[in-house]
Amino acid sequence: MATKVNQILPRSYLLGIVVVVGALVIAAIFWGGVTVPIALLLLGGVFAAALRWPLFAWAAYLIAINVNGLIVVAGGVSIKPEIVGLLLLLLALRKNSPSSRLSQPARVGGGAVVVALLLLLSLFLASVLRAPESDKSLWIWIQFSMSVVAFLMIAHQRAIDPRFIRIGNVVVGAICLVSLTGFVGALVGVVPPGTMGVGPDMRLIGFSIETNIFAAQVVSWLAVVWCVRVRPSRWERALLIVMVLAVLLAGTRSAWLAGAVLLAAMLGSHFRRSMWSLLISSVLLVLAATTPAVIGVIAAGSPPDSLAWRLNNLMSFDTGTGAYRVNIYDTAWAEIVTWPRWLVGSGMNSYSQFHPIDATNQYAEYLGNVWLALLYDGGVIAALLFVVLLIITIRSAALPGRSAVTIAAVLLCSTATNIIWFQFAWVAIGLSIHGRALDRDPMKATDKKAILASTPALGYRT
Repeated sequence: MATKVNQILPRSYLLGIVVVVGALVIAAIFWGGVTVPIALLLLGGVFAAALRWPLFAWAAYLIAINVNGLIVVAGGVSIKPEIVGLLLLLLALRKNSPSSRLSQPARVGGGAVVVALLLLLSLFLASVLRAPESDKSLWIWIQFSMSVVAFLMIAHQRAIDPRFIRIGNVVVGAICLVSLTGFVGALVGVVPPGTMGVGPDMRLIGFSIETNIFAAQVVSWLAVVWCVRVRPSRWERALLIVMVLAVLLAGTRSAWLAGAVLLAAMLGSHFRRSMWSLLISSVLLVLAATTPAVIGVIAAGSPPDSLAWRLNNLMSFDTGTGAYRVNIYDTAWAEIVTWPRWLVGSGMNSYSQFHPIDATNQYAEYLGNVWLALLYDGGVIAALLFVVLLIITIRSAALPGRSAVTIAAVLLCSTATNIIWFQFAWVAIGLSIHGRALDRDPMKATDKKAILASTPALGYRT
């Protein structure tokens, strides 16, 4: 029996690593777009393996939702990998039945399904009846619907196998490692900026559409790891450190704020009912309050494009992207309060349709704040349904406090870029339900029998 356990467990790691490395190499080679024949060939191979190994399907799914910057162009239509994500997720979850000894059962019930369907219906009707360009709004609605369905599929599971989290550490960690390697290469002049997961401005972007989304992906996964409480191995801890560095080098305000909230929650739970908790929290508050002012003083005497100048511009809401977003938020709010938009909205992503040209005269304006976007797209009805769905999720969670922090981190990342259209955000929310009541490592010898008991159901033969 021990021999079988030792043979089975490394195999799950090997599958995850192989699929991660292969997909990242492909993404690096075809960054500007993948041709249809190559995409079909890869897709066929992935699904053939996914049918055989559900853990492979889970690894492939996580890759698909984290490389949204990789685009397949077919007939003039840009297709992202996460379009096929739901099928991969279905293959990954089709026999997911981990032992109750490994996780406290917790899942959403029928109430969450009803609220989710009402949310989708309200946004569908607004997109069809009120959007200036219904076809564009419906395309966003389809992506949003797929994300909500992914959430329901994960949240309705009785429990999630701990290896799902470990494979996720490999996937997200590998993406961050590639980006950090590209950052170092760009610093020494080996690779040009704008390649290998580094943006033209030297901020890490991973394989995402933009830097903000990449940082949100990483922070969301870090929150999941803390919430679910699958104790990482030594090499997984190294990958988690890489993820933290990637968030810092992504240079995104909302992700930094979400990371600070997550750090405060981690420290609070670790030093609970201790003077250390009060001391550390006080230090964090002082640093958070004084850091922008200190950076402003240093930047005042620094040349343009220096590190201090960039950080000051990043923190400022009077210049740069901060001022750009504030101007859009002011305009959006002035339009939200008009009748009947405040009640029923005007369709998904309709703000960009009403404002096709931004201040740069190059692109349509984008309403990135999740709350303003919900009010603009679906009115008070959609916003309330969204809040109710989150409340049900938290109340259904095995560890409601940790679930609330995870959801808060996702929402904080959504204050600058509306990431709730993407599946990775809803996957994080869904996984937050499955916190672990047992404060021990599921990979220890005492738990291997329980892991083995669930292994055949996950697609491995003993």
